[in-house]
Amino acid sequence: MVRLYAMKLPALGLALFVLSTSAPIAAAASWQTPYQLIDNRIVVPVAINGISGFSMILDTGASGMSITPQAARRLHLSLEKAGSTGGAGAGRLPVWNTRLKRVGLAGVAFGTLPSVVLDLGFIQRAIGFAKLDGIVGYDVLRRYAVEINADRSALTLFRGRYRIPANGRIVGYAVRSNFITLPARINSARGDVILDTGDRSSLTVFAPFAHHYGFYSVVPSIRNAVTGYGIGGTIRSNVFRTRLSVFGYTVNGVLTRAPVGAAGVFDSAGPAGTVGNGFLLRFNIIYDLPRERLVLWPNTRFSAYERYDPAGMWIGVGAYGPLVTSVLAGGPADKAGVRAGDTILSVDRISTRTWLPPQLRTWLKDRPAGTAVTMLLQSRTGVRVSRMVRVHELI
Repeated sequence: MVRLYAMKLPALGLALFVLSTSAPIAAAASWQTPYQLIDNRIVVPVAINGISGFSMILDTGASGMSITPQAARRLHLSLEKAGSTGGAGAGRLPVWNTRLKRVGLAGVAFGTLPSVVLDLGFIQRAIGFAKLDGIVGYDVLRRYAVEINADRSALTLFRGRYRIPANGRIVGYAVRSNFITLPARINSARGDVILDTGDRSSLTVFAPFAHHYGFYSVVPSIRNAVTGYGIGGTIRSNVFRTRLSVFGYTVNGVLTRAPVGAAGVFDSAGPAGTVGNGFLLRFNIIYDLPRERLVLWPNTRFSAYERYDPAGMWIGVGAYGPLVTSVLAGGPADKAGVRAGDTILSVDRISTRTWLPPQLRTWLKDRPAGTAVTMLLQSRTGVRVSRMVRVHELI
């Protein structure tokens, strides 16, 4: 979620229709590309000015294009200072403006586009992307219907009409202040939510909404945990489970975070919060941008149980392997003696030196509750020590 403007969203109406199966819609011309799912973000291959090989996040919580200074240098672009921007987290980053002559995605060539240039290196290292060249906001694709098919890890652009599955639903949305928004119910509280594929979490409730409806007193919850990194820096939150009703579906046990401390856009009044990719990936979704509607249907992940980090630590990129950057107080890693600044050299005698953090986080999440994982660690001072971390369900 990249923010270059203030946010204020009014209440919206919701149109929901269950489609008839008797009159299928003729398929239109389409263009498709596979995507990678990295830390619950959709990363797509992009060509810029005729040069391929750029990896960019598709972010429905952002508008426009943004690229990194490294990508700008590779493209030999001229830059113009444009102040600073904020996002999730308390800090701000300097930005520059530039123009891209041609952008290619899924075989479709887009004309000249303005772009923001900002440094995403902090996010790349903290989260563990092998490569991160920028962000594609939803409105870059506004002339197309954009299908994100989580079952096939494929992104498809449709121009004109497209085929709708028999179990598809059409849900109208509204765009306010450049955000795709629609109403939802979180437990018994109603409010507007932003659909944000740039948010790794399932549900983020913004601080004013969370205070008003008592979400900071929900029990059980995890307190003051690092839950991600944004344009503005580290995001600390309380984590708990809620019942989320949106799109005409209700899902129980949704992992939800409420930010603590200064949180940038997550401190904004107006919207209830963001529905992120952790939840959106339960569906295959067509973002029909010209008609301002969604077509969606549950996929194979719809009923999956969402597990919180069972080791209780955040892992980033280190010089010699995955680096522990934060440890949850009282969590399994903390109790085992793992400390921030430790490099994880191996797990259960499997070398992790070439692993990126998302790979290790997935490996740990796949361990059954109660499993004892032996970690070989190297401290900041170079001392090596073995620690046994017993993973378990934290919430």
